[in-house]
Amino acid sequence: MDKLMIRTHKMNSTLLLAICSSFIFAIWSWLVPFDGGPDEIHHYEIVRFIAHYFRWPVFGPDRDLYMRVVPGTRDGWVFGFYALYPTYPYLIPALLMRLSPLKNLELHFARFASVGYGVLTVIALYRATLLIFPKSVSVQRLVPALSILIPQSAYLFSYINQDSFGIMAISILFWALSVIKNTNKPSLWNWLAVAVAWGLTTMTRQHIWVFGTLMVISFWQWLSPSHYRNFTKLIGIAVVPAFVLLCWFLRNYLVYSDPILYKTARAAWITWLRVVGFPVFPSFSEQGYSWAQFLFYTSWAWETFKSFWAKFGYMNVEIPGKLYLIYGIFLLVSLICFVYYMINRRDMFFAQFLSLVIVLVLLHAYKNYTGDFQPQGRYLMIAQPVIFSIISIGLYQLKQNSRFAFILIIFLIVLIHLSILISCVPKIPGVDIK
Repeated sequence: MDKLMIRTHKMNSTLLLAICSSFIFAIWSWLVPFDGGPDEIHHYEIVRFIAHYFRWPVFGPDRDLYMRVVPGTRDGWVFGFYALYPTYPYLIPALLMRLSPLKNLELHFARFASVGYGVLTVIALYRATLLIFPKSVSVQRLVPALSILIPQSAYLFSYINQDSFGIMAISILFWALSVIKNTNKPSLWNWLAVAVAWGLTTMTRQHIWVFGTLMVISFWQWLSPSHYRNFTKLIGIAVVPAFVLLCWFLRNYLVYSDPILYKTARAAWITWLRVVGFPVFPSFSEQGYSWAQFLFYTSWAWETFKSFWAKFGYMNVEIPGKLYLIYGIFLLVSLICFVYYMINRRDMFFAQFLSLVIVLVLLHAYKNYTGDFQPQGRYLMIAQPVIFSIISIGLYQLKQNSRFAFILIIFLIVLIHLSILISCVPKIPGVDIK
């Protein structure tokens, strides 16, 4: 009976979180105007093509998609550049677009995919934390709650983009790995779940499957001490992501004669910048900046911090400065309490979470240092499972020391979310669908 009650409680909590996240993400999706998210109009171009022609588009001047003039849009053009990215995340939006009964509802139906990715993220985070934090109900609820309440997270699940799919894929992988770690004798289905989830991460941007691979390796060291057997299973489950990547690279070679598409994408991006009149700047490394100068004397750190919490539109709609200050204090307090928790419990398992975050931040910094300067914190959102676990552990420790401070912080986070939804989201500029 006890097991049945526990299982029922878990199912009820999962359902409640799914309903709450669906409602909040749907509100964001309805309020954010078309092209109110970075490059949504360009993502929409790919979705619309797949919905109409039932196949992946080919990018190029004489191919399916390239550039077309669209008056009234931000740049006056729509660019089919995202046809060069793995187009798996666009399949569900395209299918939903086909199901729309009215043309003026096609956008909202397509956006339901991002809302769904968000709901699946919340469910995966909750189910994972049930295993990782079996004795802490607070942490179990805080991790998925932060995915709902952090404005940038809710925003990413409101419009058509690739990041929402990537966050979902990483969260499902986190859940699958948590099952393996906390099961004495994982079944074949448990291992297949990891393989499939790992494969999902390879269906989108490069930094997402790189981070997914790092997460798998990081978790692996905490499994049973039978290293040979574990290594064999690691190779076994790696077949799925390796196969997905191989298929993608083979397609690129056959279509573009460029397996990785780096040269093709770079040339297309520079052409696009020149067409719309944006200057093409050399990278900071090419300008002679040292690594330290880049980190401490450019706007990279501050802009990345702001756009992790709340920065909308084409990174041109900010929240009041005092709210960023509150988020900074919130993060600092959480980190201090997390370290205090680690020292007291001497549980080094969670140290890997901090290591994964540091590695991702450094990779993001390096990409901005050697390539295009895009200090957008949304690229760090794929680390929701580990970032929000760190924050939640810190908040749990804070609750142990001061229940009042804990309640005050949660109240402020909820209040800030509502105030942003009411005062900032309506300021996001958009365009009419063409």
